[in-house]
Amino acid sequence: MSMAPVIGQLQFRVFKRTEELGMRGDVNASMATEKSYVSLLPGQYFGGLFDADLLQAMYGMSGGCYSIDVTYFDSRAGDFHGYDKKVTSNRLKVCVP
Repeated sequence: MSMAPVIGQLQFRVFKRTEELGMRGDVNASMATEKSYVSLLPGQYFGGLFDADLLQAMYGMSGGCYSIDVTYFDSRAGDFHGYDKKVTSNRLKVCVP
């Protein structure tokens, strides 16, 4: 999760059945580096991968199936009339062995 206003914030919501799991406070993720930044021109898009092990640790996911959605918040998007300051993914099903 990034809190820098230039980058925006990613918020994961993880559900087991209908219960939303809270993020654990005892997990430290690596900070982003300059190499992980992406510059996009109008009309371009980017897809990326997330470390499933980190998501499992962040939300205490053990064996079973979960659904996850991700929301990207961009405090600057309104300045450029790009979109309504947030974009949310469809919910994805993920199963953990």
